[in-house]
Amino acid sequence: MRAIGFRAEPSGVFWAVVEGTRKKPILVENGKIVLPTAYESVSDQLAFIRQRVVDTIERTSVDVGAIRFPESNRRSSGTKGDDFRLRMEGVLMESFAAANIPLNVAGAIKTIGRYIGTQAVKDYLTSDDLRGLKWPRKDAKVRESIMVATAALGE
Repeated sequence: MRAIGFRAEPSGVFWAVVEGTRKKPILVENGKIVLPTAYESVSDQLAFIRQRVVDTIERTSVDVGAIRFPESNRRSSGTKGDDFRLRMEGVLMESFAAANIPLNVAGAIKTIGRYIGTQAVKDYLTSDDLRGLKWPRKDAKVRESIMVATAALGE
């Protein structure tokens, strides 16, 4: 099985493709879709993200998908950046439907932890590997996209 995981932020979307199982994930590739500064309207920005996400889903031949959502108790919620991130996550969900790919996991860190069978998700994010998958040079947001993709894999 091959899964893709996304982690949105106001400047773009981190993504990772993982195959194997939740217990032995294998990173296939990862990247970031950067939002160009030339787009001024929110609708143009979201359309850009949607097209790149659908292209990435189709190009990577994934079977399932996952999205990492923010925690509901975040202190900074309600800012312009947070509002845009939520819109982007809605576009990500619609992109899976457009590509006819099931969205297996969508949730915050605790939800992702339940899927991979741990309550210590933050410990994984700060360690040098995820169940044998080495990631010492990966950015924290890339690690989150890898982890959420892993959560979408089968046992």
